[in-house]
Amino acid sequence: MASQAEKGMMPTSLMGRGRTLGVVILRSPMRVVYVTLMAMLAFGVGWLILIPPVLGRASQTKPVKAKCDLSVLVEAVQQFKADMGRYPTDEEGLSGLKDVAVPERKRWRGPYLKQDLSKDPWGNPYLYAVMDTDAGEKFQVMSYGADAMPGGVGDDADLVDGTLEEQAG
Repeated sequence: MASQAEKGMMPTSLMGRGRTLGVVILRSPMRVVYVTLMAMLAFGVGWLILIPPVLGRASQTKPVKAKCDLSVLVEAVQQFKADMGRYPTDEEGLSGLKDVAVPERKRWRGPYLKQDLSKDPWGNPYLYAVMDTDAGEKFQVMSYGADAMPGGVGDDADLVDGTLEEQAG
């Protein structure tokens, strides 16, 4: 007497041990194409749902990184002053934190920056200024933001740090 599998009434994947139903589903070339297209569609929909929030966060990280960079630059400028007895001049700028003129080499304990922080996250140079005020010598490190112009809001807002801000606040 012939079994159900031999008569063709039962799928071949259910006939023997160790075979799975997945083999039956993928036996037909059209089913392979269908399953592949459905998987690609599911993957695409997943990306459409996940990408916008991730991209939105990416634009928020640039101002945060710039603020962190400014804090590091301020600390480096203050350490430079502690060692040298003065702030870097406008001519030396922030590059004075990496190297100093030969006559002052004895007092210099730098470099004061371990990484290159010459540019903000938008690719514009950080700005540095030192000035005399009624309260003594003060300095400022800043970024003009994404638009590289004074003023602005959001990503275009100016980010400022230094001793002038402490005096104003």
